[in-house]
Amino acid sequence: METPEALEPSILDAVARHRWLVLLCVVASLVLAALYTYATPRQYVAEALIAVQDPRTASLFQGTGAYVPPQRYAANQVAIVETPAVAERAAELSEGSGLTASDYLRSADVGSDADSDIITVRFRADTAELAQTGANTLVDAYQQEQAEQASENTSEAIGELEATIAEIDAQLAVTASEELPDEAQTAQRIADIQRRAELQSRIDELRVDSQLASTGTTLVSQAPLPGSAGGGGLRMLFVAGAFGLLLGAGLAYLLTVRRRTVDSRLEPGLVLGAPMLAEVPDFGDERLDTGLPVVGAMTSASAEAFRFAAGALDIRLSSLSARSLVAVSALLGEGKSTVVANVAIAIARQSRSVLVIDADFGNQAASQLLLGSGQHRHGITELASGIMALEQVVQHARPLPNVKLDVLTRGRVGVAAPDFFQSERMTTLMDELYQRYDVILIDAPPLLQVAYASALLHVADAALVVVPHGVAIAEVEELADRLQFIGRPVVGYIYNRAPLRAEMMASEGSMADTLGVTPSAPGDNRSVGSPGKTVEASGARRAR
Repeated sequence: METPEALEPSILDAVARHRWLVLLCVVASLVLAALYTYATPRQYVAEALIAVQDPRTASLFQGTGAYVPPQRYAANQVAIVETPAVAERAAELSEGSGLTASDYLRSADVGSDADSDIITVRFRADTAELAQTGANTLVDAYQQEQAEQASENTSEAIGELEATIAEIDAQLAVTASEELPDEAQTAQRIADIQRRAELQSRIDELRVDSQLASTGTTLVSQAPLPGSAGGGGLRMLFVAGAFGLLLGAGLAYLLTVRRRTVDSRLEPGLVLGAPMLAEVPDFGDERLDTGLPVVGAMTSASAEAFRFAAGALDIRLSSLSARSLVAVSALLGEGKSTVVANVAIAIARQSRSVLVIDADFGNQAASQLLLGSGQHRHGITELASGIMALEQVVQHARPLPNVKLDVLTRGRVGVAAPDFFQSERMTTLMDELYQRYDVILIDAPPLLQVAYASALLHVADAALVVVPHGVAIAEVEELADRLQFIGRPVVGYIYNRAPLRAEMMASEGSMADTLGVTPSAPGDNRSVGSPGKTVEASGARRAR
C-alpha cells in the first residue's frame, strides 16, 4: 500500500523531529572548521590593480585591425599575466625575495571585472612584505613582458619594411644607369619612388606609435602593505555551519523517511481507510496506577476515551449488522489487550451482555486484567474440544459484579492454534455464543507476528484495529495490506497511548453527569458512582 501524500514527511518536520542530530552535525562541522583554520597558517593577501586599453585604440596613425571589446581585451590580458613567461620574469625581478616562478603561479590570483577593463592581481604570502612584493613584482613583470613584446613586434615590422625599401633602392639604381629609358621604364621608376616614400612614411608612423602605445597599460595601482592576515576564519565557519545544517537536515529527512511514525490521531485513518473510534491518552500522562481506568479512575480522560470507543462501536456494529469483533494490532506490546478489557467493560455498562475471548494464547493479558492472576485455568480449548460445557469454563469478570461481562481464557488442552480456529467446531461454538451474548470481543495475537491471528479474523464479523502513538507507518501499512488481503471489514481504529491534550481534561463535568453524579462543588470530594465514599479531588487526580 502506498503512503498517502499527507503522511510524507517534510524537511521541516524531519529537522524538528531529529533536531539533536541536526545540532550535532552543525556543531561538528564548526569544530572541524575551527580546527582546520587553527592548523592552517594564516596568510597575507596584497592586491594591485591594472587598468588596460587595447594599444590599437590609442594609435595615432593606425586605423586598421579588428575591434576587440574592452572586457575581452582585459580577459586576454588576465591570461597573459598568468602565463609561465610572466612568472619567470617576476622571479628574475624579485630574485632576492626567494620567490620562484612556481610561487607566482601558485600564489597569484588574477581576475577582471566583466563590466570594466580593470585587472586585479592578488598575491598570498606568509608575511605582509612578501605578499606586497609578489603582487607588485608580478605587475612589473607583466608590463615589461608586454613592452618587450610590443618592441619586438615593432622592430620586426620595421625590419620587413626596410628590407622592402632596400629592394626598391636596388631596382631604382638599375633603372638610373640606363641612358635612354623608354616610357614604360620611366613610369615604373616613378611608381617605385612613390612606393618607397610610402614605406618610409609607414616606418616613421610605427616608430611614433611604439613610443605612444607601448604596453597598453593606462594605470597601475601598486599593492599597499596588507594590514592583517586574511585567514578567512569567519567565512570558513559560516560555510561549515551551513554545510553542517544541510548535512543534518539531509540525514534527518533520510531517517524520517526510513522510520516514519504515526504522530497524529488522524494519520492511521489515511492508511487504514477506516474511521477513528477513540483517542486513548497515555496512562502515564495522567499518572494512573491501574490498567482498568474505566473501573479504577472513572473520571479520567482515559476512562472517558474507552466509553467514547464503546459508543462508537455500538454505532458501527449496528451499521454492519455485526456482533463479534477481533481486536488486532501490528506488533506485540501496543496495548491491544488493555484496550479490549476496558472497552469490554464500557460496553457491558451499556446494559449489553459481553464475552471476551482471550485468543492471544501466548500472552493472556486480557484475562489477567479481567480475572486477576491464576484465575483462568480452563477455557475455550476445553469448550471446543467437548471436555467441558460453557457454564464450566466461562468466568465472570472480577471488577464488575453487576454487569454481564464474561471471559473465556485459553484453557489447558494442547491444540494447534491455526487448525483450532479454522475448525468446524469453532464455527459451531461461535453460533452458540451468539445466542447468549450481545457482543463478543476476541483478543487476537499481533497480526504481523503470529500466523494464526489471520484465522481469527475469519471467526469474527469485523476487525477492530489498535494503533499506538509513535508506531512506524510502515507497520500500519503492512497491517492494512494484511487486513485487505484477508478481506474482513474494519469497523475502525483506536488511537492508543496518545499524548494527553488539554481538551481531554476539560469535560469532567459531563463525565460526572454521564456516570450519574452531580458534578462536585469546589472542596466536595465525593466519589463518582459511590455516594458516601471520598476520593481524590479532580485537581489532585490531574496531578497524579
